[in-house]
Amino acid sequence: KDVEVNDRYLFENISNWKISMSAKSTLVTIKFQIQYLMTKQQEDVVNAHVAKVMPTLFTASATDADKVKAIHDYVVKTMQYSEQTVGSQYSTYTLVTENKGVCQAYALLMDKMLKQAGIETMYVKGAAGNASHAWNLVKLDGNWFHVDATWDDPVGNKAAEVSHKYFLKSDSEMAKTHTWTKEQYPVAKKSLTAVK
Repeated sequence: KDVEVNDRYLFENISNWKISMSAKSTLVTIKFQIQYLMTKQQEDVVNAHVAKVMPTLFTASATDADKVKAIHDYVVKTMQYSEQTVGSQYSTYTLVTENKGVCQAYALLMDKMLKQAGIETMYVKGAAGNASHAWNLVKLDGNWFHVDATWDDPVGNKAAEVSHKYFLKSDSEMAKTHTWTKEQYPVAKKSLTAVK
C-alpha cells in the first residue's frame, strides 16, 4: 500500500504480482514475485531520454506554469496514442522508443518529467469515454489542476496541433468528461484559462 501511495510511477509499472506462503514447523516463509512492465535497462533508457529532452523544453527563468505547459506540449506533439505497439503499450519505455502508447504511458511520462522539473504532481486513475483512464494533477502556486495530455493529443498526431482543452482544469471542468474517486486526490478548485 505504501508504494501505491508514495510512488505511483513504480506502482503503475507493476504488471503482475504473486504472494506465496509456506510453513514448516515454526518457520513461515513468505515469497513475493513481482513482474514489471520494464526492465532496469529499459528504465535507464527512459531516464536518459528525459535527461536529454528536459533542458531543451524551457529556460532557467521559466515559471512552474511555463514548465508544465512545455512538458505537456512536448508529450502531445511527440507521442501518438496507439494500442499497436511492439513493447507494452502501458510503459514509458515503449512511449519514448516507439513514440506510441496509451494513457497510462502518457501520464507516467508526464509524472516523471514534471517531477524532474520540480513540479509537485500526482498520477490520477479514473475513467473517461466509458473506459479506464489516467492523467495527472499538478500543483501550481498552492493550487491543484488537472492535466490530461492524452485527451489533448489530436487524432492522427498532427505535430502542429496541441489542444489545451484538458490543461490546468478544475474538478468541476474535468468531471464533465472524466470520473475518479475524488476522496483519493486533492481538490482542484479552479481552472486556469490563459494558455500562450
